[in-house]
Amino acid sequence: MSQAADNGGQMERLKAGLLRLVPASGAGLIEDHLARLDTEYLTRYDQSRVAEHIAAVAELRQGRHCRLLRHCLEAGVWEITAVAFDHQGIFSLIAGCLASQGLSIVSGEVWTYAESTRDDSAAAVPSRFDLRFSRRVRRPQPAADSPEAAFLRRKKIVDNFTVHVLGAEPDWDELERRLDSLAGMLQQGQVEQARREVNARVIEYLSRASHEAEHKLLPVRVELDNESSERYTVMDIRADDTPAFLYLFTNALAMRGVDIRNIRIRTRGGKVEDRFFITDRQGAKITGERRTDQLRFIVALVKQFSHLLVRSPDPTMALNNFERLVERIYAEQEAPGAQGLKLLDFNEQTVMEALARLFGTSNFLWEDFLRIQYENLLPVIADLEGLESYKDKATMWAECEMALVGQTSYEAAADALNSFKDREMFRIDMRHILDKIDSFTEFSRELTDLAEVVIEAAYRICHSDLSRRYGHPVCEDGTPCRFAVFALGKAGGRELGYASDIELLFVHSCKGRTSGAEAISNREYHEKLAQQIIRTIRSKEKGIFELDLRFRPYGNQGSLSSTLRQVEEYYSDSGPAWDFERQCLVRLRFIAGDSGLGDRVLAVRDSFVYSGRALNIEELYRLRNRQLEEFVVPGAWNAKFSRGGLVDIEYHVQHLQVEHGAADQSVRLTGTRAALKALHAGGYLDEATYRALREAHRFLRHLINALRILRGHARDLVVPAEGSEEFAFLARRMGYPLGGEDKLAQDLEKHRQAVLRVVDWDEKVRRYREDNSGTVQTGE
Repeated sequence: MSQAADNGGQMERLKAGLLRLVPASGAGLIEDHLARLDTEYLTRYDQSRVAEHIAAVAELRQGRHCRLLRHCLEAGVWEITAVAFDHQGIFSLIAGCLASQGLSIVSGEVWTYAESTRDDSAAAVPSRFDLRFSRRVRRPQPAADSPEAAFLRRKKIVDNFTVHVLGAEPDWDELERRLDSLAGMLQQGQVEQARREVNARVIEYLSRASHEAEHKLLPVRVELDNESSERYTVMDIRADDTPAFLYLFTNALAMRGVDIRNIRIRTRGGKVEDRFFITDRQGAKITGERRTDQLRFIVALVKQFSHLLVRSPDPTMALNNFERLVERIYAEQEAPGAQGLKLLDFNEQTVMEALARLFGTSNFLWEDFLRIQYENLLPVIADLEGLESYKDKATMWAECEMALVGQTSYEAAADALNSFKDREMFRIDMRHILDKIDSFTEFSRELTDLAEVVIEAAYRICHSDLSRRYGHPVCEDGTPCRFAVFALGKAGGRELGYASDIELLFVHSCKGRTSGAEAISNREYHEKLAQQIIRTIRSKEKGIFELDLRFRPYGNQGSLSSTLRQVEEYYSDSGPAWDFERQCLVRLRFIAGDSGLGDRVLAVRDSFVYSGRALNIEELYRLRNRQLEEFVVPGAWNAKFSRGGLVDIEYHVQHLQVEHGAADQSVRLTGTRAALKALHAGGYLDEATYRALREAHRFLRHLINALRILRGHARDLVVPAEGSEEFAFLARRMGYPLGGEDKLAQDLEKHRQAVLRVVDWDEKVRRYREDNSGTVQTGE
């Protein structure tokens, strides 16, 4: 008897036995199952196990998406099998669910149906395995358009694992329901929702499991073989076992379009020996040096990150963002002079930890990192020692001048300035993210110093460019026309945070004309100068290092640069300035240009703001209510504009400064925290109020900074709903431990109520009316 006939006889006996064990499945399903799985599958499992698998496949007909079979092998050791419809990334979700339950995979095999063909032929996976049964099995075919035919055509998976239960035994029924739900999400195209659900559970488990773990780099060996299998690339991985590696790695492969056809998993003595049979999305082998290098790199990266990622506010974001960066670097690797990943030492523990923290903090920071020339920023990560120390303004200015040396055109100088700005902003953000900065005050001071250096340099570049064409501005009396730049708001108070905009005021000293052959008026010249400065300093995103000139005399109706005379007339007791502008000018500070003109303008400010005349609280109350209407979403709480938010603290402090600053110059300070301290020292704030406002101010600044980092822009400062995934990420970004959302919610309410107790706008209005009319009136 021939070998083929013997094989055929064995197959027929197997089918007959299976039909007796699972008659409800039907002969067609049994034949489909046997024909479309690797021949080695039939050597791995006895007839009873195969029958179980087929029975589980049959249940998929009834609206199920995944079945979980289980057998206890010994105490704490189980054999489990997931049977489901095949989808891109489903193995990753299964591995993630198991990991999140504390189930350590000791061994396993992943079996995937071959594509259905008309004659039902399929090829085996690894050609070197002994093929005991014929793969060409002819059987009656159901009608091509029947539900049964459609069901049979769909690919299925049989994923078998031996697992150790590391903690309490899981609720197996609940685990099966969860797997069924996730597979259903994939069926409906809800891939991201499914991933987010698993990510949250895996991250929670990793954070618990890694709490006491030693976070050190681990060696990993990767071998890629395109010879032993006719259809698949075979990848062998040998490394120390780490929690959730299989989930994170297969998730990374799925996101990169790598199709996992089969997996063999072995763990011996804390070492993993995993074999993956993979293709690209078109079913072809993964070949070429660049693509195979990418695979090796991603293995090493995930192996390290799988236990370092827990230090990130959002570990999955960290992994995904770094994968995308690697794609970008490899895509440009053939460019002349490209260094790419060679600039980083991935065997250096601190570098890997820094990357995990950076890319798990903010999607915007990653986009920013990638949008800028990342090869200029990679050295910042590589030189972590350089992030340890504060860089003072003099040092920044010297480095800025060096960046501008040799730039012979306006365009080249502007490019060099923005590259310097972006690199320094990234460095300061990295210092903040990696906790290299002792306090938020230091972070703000360093950002403010950078802003001042960049604005001064931009002014010089633009003035030099314009004066070549128009000459220098000259006053009507023949003296040079001077120019000065002032900061207001957070920049004026030296309190810039992440994603803060920069409020400025431009002033020139006099009317007149320029001295060049193409002469224009000083007004026109300084209008062009202001416009060019705004264009030169490129905002990376709306609201981030964006120049804001709205608080100039006459607002948007006024010139971008005002003359000293206009400033004197506008900011006078008889001028048209509103009382809220007195409040804004509390934080006016000279930062660039002619210091003599700066002193003149600040003298005008002092005379106007600290005149001793009481503020019109009703006007400010109406402004505050407009802010609530314009910036606060009903039912949400905005950390800046809502009642009890940061604006209430700032306005209250500025009211006190205006009220007492005429008689006490010690409170004429531009920074809110410095002003709070001075008001307390002067006896204008009692100890309890001072402490409450100081702590609330610190908390709210930290909260706003964390919100901006998470969302990547300055405008949306609504605190996410308690219990949401975003609220949990916010807590982690603010330094709360895993599960610290409740503490964040408590702190938020505590500081909000503290501000509301101090800053009572209705009471402010009542007192103002009483002081100005002698009668008590009802507040609006």
